[in-house]
Amino acid sequence: MLSFSYGNGKKLTLSIISVLTLSLFFSCGQSSGGYGVVLLSPDQNSLPNTTVVEITDRSDLRESYTVTPVDGDGRYEIDTWRIEFFKKRSEARQRAEEYGEYLNIWARNLRDGLAIRESPDSSAKRVYRMRPGQEIKILELVKEDEISGQPGNWYRVLTKDGTEGYSFDYYLQIFDITAKPEEQEGPDLSEIKEALQRDYRPESFEEMVENERIRLDRFSTDYGFFPDLEKQEIEIRMHDRRFTFQYDSIKRTRDSRYLFMPDELEVVLRGKDKIQTIFTDEDQQRDYSFIYIEDEEIEDIRQGETERREALFQDLLEKGPRYTGSAYGSISFQEDNKFLWQDFQRLVPTVIPNPNYREGRVSFDHFLAPSLKEDYQGVLALRYSLAPNEPILFLYSLENERLRLEYVPPQNVDERVVTERSGTPLIMAFSRDD
Repeated sequence: MLSFSYGNGKKLTLSIISVLTLSLFFSCGQSSGGYGVVLLSPDQNSLPNTTVVEITDRSDLRESYTVTPVDGDGRYEIDTWRIEFFKKRSEARQRAEEYGEYLNIWARNLRDGLAIRESPDSSAKRVYRMRPGQEIKILELVKEDEISGQPGNWYRVLTKDGTEGYSFDYYLQIFDITAKPEEQEGPDLSEIKEALQRDYRPESFEEMVENERIRLDRFSTDYGFFPDLEKQEIEIRMHDRRFTFQYDSIKRTRDSRYLFMPDELEVVLRGKDKIQTIFTDEDQQRDYSFIYIEDEEIEDIRQGETERREALFQDLLEKGPRYTGSAYGSISFQEDNKFLWQDFQRLVPTVIPNPNYREGRVSFDHFLAPSLKEDYQGVLALRYSLAPNEPILFLYSLENERLRLEYVPPQNVDERVVTERSGTPLIMAFSRDD
């Protein structure tokens, strides 16, 4: 007599019944009658999965059936949960044929606590909580579905300790148990592994280049999507936050979509040079896209933007460097992007909040909306030494040694882009002071 035991204490027995055992079995059993299909056998050699059997007796005490293979010899005792019962032989045969497609198909759980549910619905009662790496038997595909935007399939499944139910496969790795170990890893991962051979940059880099609005504080090789295949680690660095993901497995959920477990980072390949990342952080879904740009190209673009800003300031120096107006004092520009504004009292406090503000540095790190480019050269950001992180912005134009400034209220600025003029514009005119 062979015995098999599993973690929940259920005794899983499969044996040819001796005369003595049969005598004991019948004393506590009852005639059952009917047929069944073996779902998960404890001994594939003696009674393989999907075998159609005739059920001759049932023991409630032992929670087992006595069965005889319809197309074979021998009598066996097997736990009831391992058999799907049918009244007719034809029904059992039909079901066995249906299960044949999934005879050797199993699934490996990739997520701690993944649920097996009472029915194929995400709101259905949970009947089982799976451990990471736990393997379960796939019985059949039930239906396609989408949960929280993630596509997948519901499968009817059976655990090795006797729980049957339904599980959504987004966090399951489906494999053929008869395949070689290296083939059990699932679909080919060469596409994603090739993509992970290089770093990627935030999609905003492409937008900055197209719109000619290069933010040097963000357009940098410091930011991007940085994979490390050797360490099995991915780092995402944005200008305002950073994330690090450790993974020990990759699952292809569908074409060009991959799930990195156990940290649940989804990577979608959007063509040769673009990827999308989706993950949850502090109960909030993050969705970042990245593009491939060579580091040398990034440095060239940064250099071009730096030279553009230097040229704008040099223009102010050469056509000035001191500009005087009849009502708003005088502004002097000096080397190293410095400025000095004198006699500006009429601008306090509506434009310049502090009468002690006098000198600081000029930067050209703000940009014009397309609708303003015809009338203005750019945006002057005056960063006073007493408040360098609170720039005061002016639209400006410089023609024939005449400098025109127009104050920009803070509410008219979005992500360093001046979107529109003030409804009541304050315009200041200055001329070169020889």
